Amino acid sequence: MYQNYRGMGEAIKYRREFNTGGRVKGFKDGEDYIVYSYSTEILRVNKDGDVLNFNTQRYSNTTSKLQRIIAHMMNVDLKVLRMPDCACMATKPRKNIRAWIA
Repeated sequence: MYQNYRGMGEAIKYRREFNTGGRVKGFKDGEDYIVYSYSTEILRVNKDGDVLNFNTQRYSNTTSKLQRIIAHMMNVDLKVLRMPDCACMATKPRKNIRAWIA
């Protein structure tokens, strides 16, 4: 179990299951890897590493920090993704998350 944000980032990077006591959790659902913050899906990645959903909507401070961790791993700026005219990841699958994670 990962208790800190650094541990969560590593767990997400390698698609490992984690739970911070109910607030934030990552787990496999069939062939997809999903990260939830509270009861909201924040990230969904398929078995090939394609990002099917990256929810960039503003929620709590905890969720925003999680979103920044994910965006950093993908080498994208969360502020840019939140811009109204951005062709957001939430609407378009992105290929190969592994290539984004250094």
